[in-house]
Amino acid sequence: DGWRTPQAQARVPAGATRAFLQIEKTDSSGTFEFDDVSVEAMPNAQAGSWFPFHYSDDVDEWTAVTPAGPVEAGSALDFSFLLGGPAGDKGPVLVRDGRLCFDHGDRARFWGVSLIAPTAFLDTERADALVDRLARSGVNLVRIGELDAATGPNRSLLDDSRDDTRGFDAEALARLDHLAAGLESRGIHLALELQSSRRFRPDDGVAEAGLIGRGGGPSSFVDPRIEELVLETARNLLEHVNPETKRAWKDDPALAWITLKGEISLFNLIDGSGSLPPAHSRMLEKEAEKANGRPGRRLWETVEAAQGKRMAAALRSMGVKAPIAGVSHWRRESEFAAACAAQGLDLIDDRLFWNAPSGMDPNLRSALITAPSASLTYLSREKRRVDRPYVVGQWCNQSMGVWSSPYEVADLLLGAYLACVEDWDALVRRGIFIFPVQWGDGPVGTVGGEDVYQIPEVLNGSPHMIALLPHAASLFHRGASLARPAGKGAAAKSSSRGRRRSASRHDPARGRLYVDTPHTQLAAGWVSEDVASLADVDISIENRFGVVAVSSATKDPIADSKRLLVTAVARIEPSDMLWVDAWKRDPASPGHPPFLREPLRARVLLKRSGTLKAYALEPSGRRAGPVTLKKLDNKQGYLLELDPKAPSFHWEIVAD
Repeated sequence: DGWRTPQAQARVPAGATRAFLQIEKTDSSGTFEFDDVSVEAMPNAQAGSWFPFHYSDDVDEWTAVTPAGPVEAGSALDFSFLLGGPAGDKGPVLVRDGRLCFDHGDRARFWGVSLIAPTAFLDTERADALVDRLARSGVNLVRIGELDAATGPNRSLLDDSRDDTRGFDAEALARLDHLAAGLESRGIHLALELQSSRRFRPDDGVAEAGLIGRGGGPSSFVDPRIEELVLETARNLLEHVNPETKRAWKDDPALAWITLKGEISLFNLIDGSGSLPPAHSRMLEKEAEKANGRPGRRLWETVEAAQGKRMAAALRSMGVKAPIAGVSHWRRESEFAAACAAQGLDLIDDRLFWNAPSGMDPNLRSALITAPSASLTYLSREKRRVDRPYVVGQWCNQSMGVWSSPYEVADLLLGAYLACVEDWDALVRRGIFIFPVQWGDGPVGTVGGEDVYQIPEVLNGSPHMIALLPHAASLFHRGASLARPAGKGAAAKSSSRGRRRSASRHDPARGRLYVDTPHTQLAAGWVSEDVASLADVDISIENRFGVVAVSSATKDPIADSKRLLVTAVARIEPSDMLWVDAWKRDPASPGHPPFLREPLRARVLLKRSGTLKAYALEPSGRRAGPVTLKKLDNKQGYLLELDPKAPSFHWEIVAD
């Protein structure tokens, strides 16, 4: 209903070889949609043909990616040994000297993932599989937000059958309990966000509930009823005793921190997001009158800081022991940053979303190639404070609305590297979604069944990043030597081709990252003109872009380890992915499974004596078969030539 079939005729001059079809909407009211467009030559339909111009990469020689199923226990891909005992066995997480630490004094640092709603409410079998996959990938924190999103029965903490938002869905709560207990048992801490996407209902008693934004939006800072409801829900959740752990959330030492709100701020009024309805505008004006001023950024800062302090105090009165953050947001205004650091709050929970400049060459679209003023380091320093911990509660690239970026695999490692250099307390990658069920099966929204929503930046829908998770975890957990002393700049200097490098370094001018730590050594980015000569390995990559990483798969450093994991990845994208034009600003088609991977040609020189053996690995970590290691006559070590047609991205090196 409502669809019609408009037609138009256009005369094409004789001799023309190309014509453009333009469809234009000449006013700003309403919208229209297209179901189909066809063009025919007249009067002879066979005299010409037409098809939309779209751009695609040349992937003729690329091969299909095998989805990444469960990781085999004890395999070279199993990095769960990095996590230690159950979460909480070192005591609760506290704040001391501006850092997160455990009760007995050791530093607490967290490499994590966030859950995209409704992933916190998986059934038992899938929850157990997720816990196992995360633990074996070296993840030691899961950030749980959007529990209040209205995603249906058994998929939201709030009961969707009620006319208010004050009751819990019993089945969803039981699923959350089971997931939390499983994570804690495997050494994975939890971070909790209290207010995210709640949609208030008629019986909540909220003024003009139908006009306010997600989670209450800016209205939540001026309407005392919204604050009252949020604290009521927080109390009911935090005092709830998990029947599997026998502990309430507020008493659980595995709770790393609590964040009050996610992307909800009065500062959203700057860009019109979640504008205030009339009743709440009047409430804000009254706040301005109390402050003898006018509504604006200074007032917003004052109001947000006061509420953060007030809500944190309310949580403390409930017996909450974990550190508390205010609003987790990507915003960067100085007044907003000041509100996040208000008295009464314990840490900064930031969100770093890297955006490629609009004019950036799409074949160089990576955070590795970034001007200083747009770098992740610069963005983080805008909100850091010396007197409190700094955690990045969500982090990813903004990938033009598509599944990911072929170059984002290098950015995953860059994030872990910068977290070490800048000494962040936590780095949490966005995000794990309920699809694809089998990791790496296809871009989200294309793998069938219920998977119909195209969600970008989903970690388990990005096989190139799945492959590098163990190395990123190894770098984050064991890269303390990279931490930069306060006030010091980068000390590493560039060296000529083939010469020994003095230190790990990021070269943003050429889009290169070299990491040289005792446990993880790698080369990533546009490195084809260079040889990475690192402490224990030399890495050379023939492709223009690629990543090769070597990590110890044991607690010993690479020089002494009996088992090494080698991973090599080039570009990856879905089958038949199309862009509107060569600038790759808008996708014409998201593609479909399977993912395709560019063959990577690279060599790894292992500077080791003794006897070494090498095996190609299946995606599970199981050995697919032995591969040849060439022992060099000059006693420099062994040369591994990586097979671009290997069954997965991984190889295992074993020392006798």
